[in-house]
Amino acid sequence: MTWVTALSAYGAELDTDGFIVRAGKALGVRITEKSRRLRIESRTGQLLATGPANPATVESFVERFWHWEKRNA
Repeated sequence: MTWVTALSAYGAELDTDGFIVRAGKALGVRITEKSRRLRIESRTGQLLATGPANPATVESFVERFWHWEKRNA
């Protein structure tokens, strides 16, 4: 599993601009990767989180920021 596919466990995905989309709605949070690090920021550029480019970083962010839970497979 990559950090991009980690979102699918929560019913979410990335759009072409890197924004998180869930239930057809873009949520105004963008994830970018640079030098094996993730940068998670708001639409206005405010830094929300950073971490290594792995699934645990994304999972930790969405569970803490939106209180999402993984959906049953």
